[in-house]
Amino acid sequence: MIKKFFNLLKKVFKFILHGKFDKFLKEIPNGGVIHVGANTAQERSHYKNLGIKHVIWIEADPELFEIAKRNISKEGYENHLVLNYLVTDKNDTSYKFNITNNGGNASSIFTLKKLDQGLQYTNTIELKSKTLSEIAKIENIDLKKYQNLIIDAEGSEKLILDGAKKLFPYLKNIKLENGNVNFFKEENYNQEIDVYLKKFNFYEKKRTEIYKNSQGKLYDILYSKL
Repeated sequence: MIKKFFNLLKKVFKFILHGKFDKFLKEIPNGGVIHVGANTAQERSHYKNLGIKHVIWIEADPELFEIAKRNISKEGYENHLVLNYLVTDKNDTSYKFNITNNGGNASSIFTLKKLDQGLQYTNTIELKSKTLSEIAKIENIDLKKYQNLIIDAEGSEKLILDGAKKLFPYLKNIKLENGNVNFFKEENYNQEIDVYLKKFNFYEKKRTEIYKNSQGKLYDILYSKL
């Protein structure tokens, strides 16, 4: 009972911290969000409370995509678009996508070195990838409406950024998760993100710790264009 209580407190604390961190979204009037790693679009009310009207949700897992699409449609979120794509730095390349038993929150094309207690891989499916630049072209997205890119892709952040260069002129903020170590068995190049984004005039503005284990720490990091 005590353990459940402290786990609930952790979730509440993370929710409050998450809300404070995302106040940058209020700084651009009518600014839109492209959210890669949508899961079930659970941040929809959070974005609404921040005044975000235009959101593109992109989810790789077909089952979670269907749930996200239902959540958006039944609750009447206008100007929200839910898309089913695996986003990387390559077009039409096949990847094995590992699905986890925590609602897909740790699902990835990468494999964690260490699984937390109770976390398991339950299935692996094969998906073909697209870059964000190509998705914008296919879906005829008006990039002028979207100044914020949020990536929650469990290790694929650098790959996604590599395929998003056509979006960079329109973006003001990029929020992503990154750690002080590589948590995955495969090399994912995420340690190069800071240097990479500086080439496009994006610099780290703030970060907050969201997870840690014996290997290292994971952060939410906000990069803003100077």
